Amino acid sequence: MSRGLILFAHGSRDPAWGDSLHALAREIEASEPGLQVRCAFLERLAPDLPTALAELAPRLTRLDVCPVFWAANGHVQRDLPALLDDARRTHPGVEMHLLPVLSELPGMLEFLARVILSLGHAPPVPAVGTSPAPDAGLAADAHGAPATSSGGWASAISPRPATDPSPAGAAPGP
Repeated sequence: MSRGLILFAHGSRDPAWGDSLHALAREIEASEPGLQVRCAFLERLAPDLPTALAELAPRLTRLDVCPVFWAANGHVQRDLPALLDDARRTHPGVEMHLLPVLSELPGMLEFLARVILSLGHAPPVPAVGTSPAPDAGLAADAHGAPATSSGGWASAISPRPATDPSPAGAAPGP
């Protein structure tokens, strides 16, 4: 059985808005080789759901659609089911499944609670246009929490060894 996954999000006037969704698609593809993953948008960004479905459907027997919305709202409750009903008529040979919204994914609330709480121990993120604190490149702050030059959440949950004073993601020296 050939499988596919469409990450379906709202869209935005800003073309860069979809970058993180495309990054998630690449991460999923890397985690499960052979799974065909595409992004689709309700409005303002391309491709829309019918276009992404038309691209994938001829190669699939099963397609999951993951609504990348925090909660089931009008778009997820009305617009998406109507789009999937049309798609099922257009591509009857493809078994289509609607996955839960983000807040209903197993373990999501617990995961976010852990990450958010870990950020309470991370150093403050500098305001846009300012320099990070002088010790931001160190591996831990005065309280032992991970410190980063970026202030990103990933470094807050995966700290560097205390002996490595380089900023997160820095390439090793010669």
